[in-house]
Amino acid sequence: MQSFLAIDIGASSGRHIVGRLESGKLQTQEIYRFPNWMAQNEGHLCWDLDFLWNHILEGMRRCK
Repeated sequence: MQSFLAIDIGASSGRHIVGRLESGKLQTQEIYRFPNWMAQNEGHLCWDLDFLWNHILEGMRRCK
C-alpha cells in the first residue's frame, strides 16, 4: 500500500502525518509531534532552524 508523509509546522508545534488511500478514502495517522517556538536572536524573534530540522529528521525516521 502506498503511503504519503505530510509535515505540518505550526505556530506552537509540528507534526508528521502519514496518509493512505483505503477503499477510496484518505486515512491519516499522526506519527510524531514536536514543539515549536520563537526565540530571541540579536533582538529579533526567530525560529530555531537547527532544532526544527532535527525534529523533522526524527519524525521521518519514526515514519519509516
